[in-house]
Amino acid sequence: MKSKYGVLHALFDNKLLVLELKTLDKLKNEPQMQKFLVWVRKQDPGKRISVHR
Repeated sequence: MKSKYGVLHALFDNKLLVLELKTLDKLKNEPQMQKFLVWVRKQDPGKRISVHR
């Protein structure tokens, strides 16, 4: 799996992360992140996953 930082930067730009998504709660409540978390929970833990912009 791509690093958690790679996933964050694939979904959000730095400006949005710094200005609006400063906390874990704000990040988890972001619709794009919720969709990703639902999807990733269904994946095999040993599976290698690539995230593309």
